[in-house]
Amino acid sequence: MIIATPLDIPKLEPDDWATFWDLWNTHSGPLIKSFQNEGSEIDPLTATKTWNGLDLYDTYPQGTAWQAPLFVADKIFPKMFKTIFDLNLPSLYRVRLVSSLMPIRSHSDDCADRWSIRSFLYHPSTEQQWYFTKPNDRNGLRKYLRMPEDTNWFAYHDNLAWHGTDYDPQHPKILLQLYSKPILTSDDLIQHSFSKYKDYTVEHD
Repeated sequence: MIIATPLDIPKLEPDDWATFWDLWNTHSGPLIKSFQNEGSEIDPLTATKTWNGLDLYDTYPQGTAWQAPLFVADKIFPKMFKTIFDLNLPSLYRVRLVSSLMPIRSHSDDCADRWSIRSFLYHPSTEQQWYFTKPNDRNGLRKYLRMPEDTNWFAYHDNLAWHGTDYDPQHPKILLQLYSKPILTSDDLIQHSFSKYKDYTVEHD
């Protein structure tokens, strides 16, 4: 059973890296835990030490379990956002950047029957950091996600596997997360990517 795969989407990067770093360094901040979601063990009292983040696009008034600062940037990075909008995700309502500040134990975001889409927008380390375990098995076998050279996009099934990440303070990474409604359970892109990246998919028995 495939639980994660690289996606057949061209590599994503900002229109201009200097502008990106200025925006990130100026406007990103701690993610604030607003309520306890299923599959999470993070204490809201210490949550501000877990992730830094920044929402670049948000059209949905209802919050998530984690709140991030907002700086609308779709007009600042039109090429990057064209790639995102061209995915035609159902009712895309939020684009978020997130960078972990510590090792993150494996967890589920919402224990939901859906494929979550991410991009390693900035990943300077040569070592794999993102891994999966079987649900409810945080101390079990870790299966690390390997990425091909032609994409930095990937997807994982939120209910079939729990995900976590190592932390390298010398090489902090920044992920880009996409939020959409209704929940995406499967689509042609993911199925096609299974075939193209069959040597990179992550599977559980």
